[in-house]
Amino acid sequence: MALKQNVEQQNQADFQKMLRSARFWREQGLPGAVRGLLAEKGIAPEKCVIIWGDDNGYMMQVEHGFRGLIVDEAGRFFQLEMATDRSMEHVVELFEFVEVTQRQDFSLHNRGTGKGAGALAREVLAIMNFGE
Repeated sequence: MALKQNVEQQNQADFQKMLRSARFWREQGLPGAVRGLLAEKGIAPEKCVIIWGDDNGYMMQVEHGFRGLIVDEAGRFFQLEMATDRSMEHVVELFEFVEVTQRQDFSLHNRGTGKGAGALAREVLAIMNFGE
């Protein structure tokens, strides 16, 4: 039986998961199709963070693709899902690119759950862009 985590531990685990994802995509670099789409939408690829991302097209029922939750440098959240060519440099089909900022929980003190995911994601954004 696994031990239950208290609120602070769960918040820290969620934060670390988001931070690992953001660091992974920042270090690996975003696929060209994603970079190009973000630039086209006025989002600086080098300043945004991928809170979760998946480049396994199989999960989207396409041969090659990318989906994820992106936070831009202004703290806006976007959900993205696309099919790409084999090289992942070109968008074949854009299934979804929608701002989902209003759906995020930015509360710092939710009873029983602590910080909302939106608040944690913005902390990750600050660390990745400013080292704070």
